[in-house]
Amino acid sequence: MDYTKLTAADLIDQEVGASCGFFKSLKYTTAAHYHDFFEFFLITEGCVTHIVNSQRQRLEKGALVFIRPDDLHYYERIEKKGCQFLNLGFLQDIAYSLFRYLGLGFNPDRLLQTVYPPTIRVRDQDLSAVQGKLASFIPRLDSDKSALNLELRILILELFTKYFPAETATMEKSPKLPDWLDNLCIEMKKRENFTAGTRRMPDIACRSHEHICHVFKKYLNLTPTDFVNDLRLNFASNLLLYSNHPILEISQDAGFENLSHFYHQFQGKFGTSPARYRRLNKKLFVPDQSTRK
Repeated sequence: MDYTKLTAADLIDQEVGASCGFFKSLKYTTAAHYHDFFEFFLITEGCVTHIVNSQRQRLEKGALVFIRPDDLHYYERIEKKGCQFLNLGFLQDIAYSLFRYLGLGFNPDRLLQTVYPPTIRVRDQDLSAVQGKLASFIPRLDSDKSALNLELRILILELFTKYFPAETATMEKSPKLPDWLDNLCIEMKKRENFTAGTRRMPDIACRSHEHICHVFKKYLNLTPTDFVNDLRLNFASNLLLYSNHPILEISQDAGFENLSHFYHQFQGKFGTSPARYRRLNKKLFVPDQSTRK
């Protein structure tokens, strides 16, 4: 999997020690990325599929997740579902200084050494307050940065002690995939398989096409065709950004036999044409597939 590294030097206000972003919609599937800083993100409306360290989880309104440096994650829009979220990235030095302040009884390793990032559900009566406190760190020109730095430390301390106490649970896991389905998903990510399409699935899984369709819907909320098309489109998007191959050639290399069908599918997933997607090269706090370098 291709992925992007986000750095504090590029994205974090060094005087405040943090930066916050508010995302009113998830139009694209975001690019897989990791940071050299810590992050809290809060789902404020709707729901989204969060893929982190190869595990999928469905997050709904009120989900608060603590992302550590080097957690590899990205977001997928759930069909016909909207999503709004806030994320607060902050410097490692701030987190570690607060861990030292809290002392050994806090045991930060339970947050830092787990395979998956800690995830909790903020109570409805607390959600508005948490949302407002996170949003106060959205960059603004008239801010007193020294005061914001103090407010930041107070907020992080509150989040750690109130919402991630010693008994906090780790990530809310989606139902575990059957081993054969997990293996099928891994095998289908190989180019020779996703370009061949869904007809390869029964041979790999040793299951009927009908059974595969049923289990895909149950565990992944996708059809096998949707799954394959997503792999093809991600492959095509990578070639669009990392090569100068003609679009027709890219569509064929990704497994699309019809150029107009490729354009239709690409527009549906990324909300723009392949040519325009290729031209975009923006830096975003949460990078989407259309801005990967």
